[in-house]
Amino acid sequence: MVQTKNTSVFLLSMEHYKENSAVFIRIAFVLGNLTTHYEMARRELCQTDNCFMKCIELALFYLDKDL
Repeated sequence: MVQTKNTSVFLLSMEHYKENSAVFIRIAFVLGNLTTHYEMARRELCQTDNCFMKCIELALFYLDKDL
C-alpha cells in the first residue's frame, strides 16, 4: 500500500465516509498503522494538500456530533 504512494486516498476516503462511523474508523485504523510503521507514508500524507486542515475538520465534525 505504501509503495503505491496512494496514502492520501485514505484521507480522502475518510472525508467521503465521515457520516458512516464504522467505515470511517476502519479507514482511520489502517491509515494510523501505515503512518506509524512507515516513514514514507507519513511524509506522503503530510505533503497532501491541506492535510492538517482536513484532519482538523474531521475531528471537529465528530466533536460536533458528540456535543
